[in-house]
Amino acid sequence: RLTLDAGARIDFQQSETFGELTGTGLADITYAGPNGITVGTTGSDFTFAGKLSGMAPLPSGYGLQKVGAGTFTLTGASDTDHTIRVGGGRLRVDGSIDSRRIEIAGGALAGTGRIAGIVTVENGGRLEGRAGQTLTLGGLSLSSGSVLDVALGTPSATALFDVSGNVTLDG
Repeated sequence: RLTLDAGARIDFQQSETFGELTGTGLADITYAGPNGITVGTTGSDFTFAGKLSGMAPLPSGYGLQKVGAGTFTLTGASDTDHTIRVGGGRLRVDGSIDSRRIEIAGGALAGTGRIAGIVTVENGGRLEGRAGQTLTLGGLSLSSGSVLDVALGTPSATALFDVSGNVTLDG
């Protein structure tokens, strides 16, 4: 587990793997190596209320990968040019992420926050929505084997998803 307290900053210089990333500090993944940072190996739920940062796109791979069965909740305001990949469990965005791309492949995306970039839900990936909660996306691409998992309740004017850019349905 890596916990970053308020005011703490870590600058990753190579690829790293952590069971959990928690706290309220700053995690700079600008130079995190070809595989970036991998979190979620414990399979448990954890929350990071700090800031993910990284403005130089990696030559290949991902800036951050979520693996394992648990839920990784982001509640802070993050900005990164790196791709974030969810390969297992769930990424819950209740804060904001200014990322150019989020890929959901074998995991799920949920939350009430804002993602400025394009969200791609690949085959086997899930986009989750709940009545009374809105997840705001910069763009959305749903592959033919992706799943839209919504829980509807009492009729409401609240949107499940608010997509400001293009929506691509592939299948």
